[in-house]
This record gives sequence, C-alpha cells and structure tokens, in this order.
Amino acid sequence: TTQQAGSNTLKQMVSPISSSLLFVLISLSIVTAHMSMWHPSTFDQDRENANSDQNSLPLEDSLFVDWWWHKNLDFPPNSSLPNTTFLLPANGEAVAEFSSNKAYTTMGYRGT
Repeated sequence: TTQQAGSNTLKQMVSPISSSLLFVLISLSIVTAHMSMWHPSTFDQDRENANSDQNSLPLEDSLFVDWWWHKNLDFPPNSSLPNTTFLLPANGEAVAEFSSNKAYTTMGYRGT
C-alpha cells in the first residue's frame, strides 16, 4: 500500500506539470509567430520610427523579393553607431530583444 500511495502521489504531481508544460509549449508557438529580433545590428528600413513593426509583419503570399530580409537588405545597421555588430561569443552571452514591435524594446519609446 505504501508503494501504491507513492505511485498515486507521483501521478498527481506529473499530471499538472505535464498539462502546464503542454500549455506553455502551445502558447509559445502561437505567441512567437510574428516576433523579431531587435538589436542595433539588425537591418531595418524603418529605423527612425520607434513604433516600427516592419520586421515582424507576416510574409504569407509574398514573392521572394518581398520576403527576403523583409526588404531590409538596402538598410544595413548604421556602422557609425556603437554596438552595431551582433557578437556570439563562445561560452558567453548574446543579448538581443524579441518583440512584435520596436516600441516594446529599448530601441523604441521605452528606450528613449
């Protein structure tokens, strides 16, 4: 009976954890559908607009020339500003912001 009690306790613990994990995984796949990385090194044709969502716009039914780099290939980072190279150090940290709109990052309204 002690083994059965332990088994029931384990089932009671695993069930809510697996349900919660499933909910989180499904939510993340939905939430991150139209997110972009925002960093001073990103190519951005709408650079001056602190409320830009250009890099997060859906690309469904777009031609290759329209979706490739979100038409930002002609708008590289401003190399005269600091931090315009995105570094990926081995065994280190890489810092970037992910958002659907630049306004929700330090590059947008809240960063000025």
